[in-house]
Amino acid sequence: MSRTIDPKEAAVMLKEHQSNFDRIRAAETADTYRWQNEIAMLERRVKDCYEDVDLGNGDKIAVRTALSEEEMQEMGALELRKAELEKGNPEMSDITYRQLELMTANPFLTADWFRDNKDKWPVDVALQVLAAFLEHQISKRINRVKDLQSFRTE
Repeated sequence: MSRTIDPKEAAVMLKEHQSNFDRIRAAETADTYRWQNEIAMLERRVKDCYEDVDLGNGDKIAVRTALSEEEMQEMGALELRKAELEKGNPEMSDITYRQLELMTANPFLTADWFRDNKDKWPVDVALQVLAAFLEHQISKRINRVKDLQSFRTE
């Protein structure tokens, strides 16, 4: 036996429970925002995570500490290509300029800028940027290993 609900009665029931519907909707919205904010945070970290590296005399340069997977793969490919080249090959400089672009946080320090302004930055800065970048990568890996070892039971 089916029951027919009066539309006016249904409207009254819905109105009585509107606050419950509002709470459910608010909870769903809060969850959605939470997850969207987490995605935004990950995207932001790729662009905004850096460490100021002291170059001496109070001068600092921002070295990125969170590359995307694509950028890390490019860094690996650049390293492999450098290993294939003989010393003195002009391509070596171009590869280094691209690596510096990837490692530095300043969006104006591009491979083209490094190439076009060779007389405006000291080579030792490139070495310091590379060293700081590699130190941070190694430090992250060491900390991961330590964290994993702390979970091991002996």
